[in-house]
Amino acid sequence: MGTYLLLLLAIGATLVSANEDEGQPTTTTTPNDVIYEPLNDSPYQNVILWWTKFTQTPGINRECGEGSCYFTELRDAYLTHPRTKAVLFYGSDFSVEDLPLPRKAGQWWGLLHEESPKNNPLFDHRQVVELFNLTGTFRRTSDFPLTLLNLKSLEALTSAAEFVPTWKKDYWQTEDNLAPVVYVSSNCDTPSERDDYVRELSRYIRVDSYGECLHNRDLPEHLRDSAATHNHPEFRSLMARYKFTIAIENAACDDYITEKLWRPLTLGSVPVYWGSPSVHDWEPNLNSVILISDFDSPRELAKHLHTILNDDQLYESHLKHKIDMQVTNSWLVYSLRRRSWGVDDLRMPSFVDEFECYVCDRILSDQKNMKKNAGNDEKSVKNDVNEVKYIRNGNNDEKIFNNAGNEEKNMKNAGIDEKTVNDPRNNEKNMKNAGNDEKKLNDPGNNEKENMKNAGNDEKNVNDPRNNEKNMKNAVNEEKNMKNDEKSLNDPGNNEKNMKNTVNEEKYTPVNNAANELNSGRHQATLDHYGCPEPIQVLHGRRPNTHSSFWVQQWHKAGIEARVLGELARANVNYTAPEFYERVISKMYEEDYFARFPPHREEL
Repeated sequence: MGTYLLLLLAIGATLVSANEDEGQPTTTTTPNDVIYEPLNDSPYQNVILWWTKFTQTPGINRECGEGSCYFTELRDAYLTHPRTKAVLFYGSDFSVEDLPLPRKAGQWWGLLHEESPKNNPLFDHRQVVELFNLTGTFRRTSDFPLTLLNLKSLEALTSAAEFVPTWKKDYWQTEDNLAPVVYVSSNCDTPSERDDYVRELSRYIRVDSYGECLHNRDLPEHLRDSAATHNHPEFRSLMARYKFTIAIENAACDDYITEKLWRPLTLGSVPVYWGSPSVHDWEPNLNSVILISDFDSPRELAKHLHTILNDDQLYESHLKHKIDMQVTNSWLVYSLRRRSWGVDDLRMPSFVDEFECYVCDRILSDQKNMKKNAGNDEKSVKNDVNEVKYIRNGNNDEKIFNNAGNEEKNMKNAGIDEKTVNDPRNNEKNMKNAGNDEKKLNDPGNNEKENMKNAGNDEKNVNDPRNNEKNMKNAVNEEKNMKNDEKSLNDPGNNEKNMKNTVNEEKYTPVNNAANELNSGRHQATLDHYGCPEPIQVLHGRRPNTHSSFWVQQWHKAGIEARVLGELARANVNYTAPEFYERVISKMYEEDYFARFPPHREEL
């Protein structure tokens, strides 16, 4: 039991714990400064429930592009409500111990998560991302991209309000003894292990470090230990005096670009960047960012920075967005202009409000399309039935016409037979033939000859006469089957039934478990809506030693947890935390996790 508890703690350390009040009965009692609105009486208004308490809004009606939705955090009142069409999660608060399972048929799940996988590595794995129908993440491939969440506007990139020209930066370097490079970080334990790189770089070029990590220079006292420091005008003014700013992200994920890049770009300090492999898609101009990954070592990078420091023209080639007030990246311009939400702009809705309305509009639009398609399907079935009836009636007319022709032909044949009987020449001929037949019958030679001929025919015919009779019966049955097939084809009831079956197969219908609903192919998230690769070190550009890197272990542990969660979600059953962890531990042993990553007591 002791070993089990230690392993349980090891696993639990990687999971984001639920808020203390999560899962408790929720009441409609709210603080005086919180607005609470009741649900509208309209049966057509959809309810969207925040499962993780993110907006701190008990209930509010909001008009969106396609119509109105009701947004709430009141779990107990609305999880099973017939009008609740979506459940939303904030990624950093997503917990395997607190999920609304079994999942209600037809109820969408939405994920909002702009943070790095350091906060919750579960989303790096397919089995978890595919639980969601709609996503809002830093990836441009998500449904509601948040890549530019930390960039206020295009004007912020080109504005000269905070920009310090090259000559004045040189002055501040001398006057205040500033280093050419600045580094600000107080998070000293990251998957990229960026401090190791900066420590090595500082051996070859001066670096001022203001944060808790590699600290060697103090901020003014009134700027220390403040959550708002990075947005303080005095802090920004100080950062703008540096020629280069080290900007190393927590993780190397496509499109994961934070204020670490946008702050120096908006201030006019050249970023020395490591992080998103797709950063060139987002920089203002082709040469706005210096990539750490372009250099084999910190020493080579330092050598390049010294070269730039000795050439003002070369340095300013990285600052066209400030000096020329020019942004040539059409993709960046397009993405900013099409963004429907603002950053620190009270005139614009927040990204949270817009994400909520995006979910609302998608659901309303889907409902309208389903109703429209259902009407078109019903109309198509009726048209097909009428066409079948028309064809059947046409066949009947043709059959009547053919029967009339046959009747006329039979009457002609009857006349011919009567004529033949009444013709005396035919009677004479028939009497003559009868005499010849009698002569042949009495001639023993003819009998012998005929018998031999028949024997030869019997020998030649390998089929028994009974087979001929069987073949005739088969022919009759085949003709009968053809008539039945024709009758079935012409029966409008059968055709209408078949058409309805086809429509029912193609038409979307809610199912009783989440896996089948998601696998129907409608609005299912994929790994490229978030997933980040296994962590790598910025210093060596490779994966850290798997036995020593805590973050690599976390990533693989999260992969096992994701697979277990995927299995339970597909079964669409509720489970307890011990049941979940027992499955995880079992799978860890199956996959030799502890052989690859031996647990250390200090980690537990």
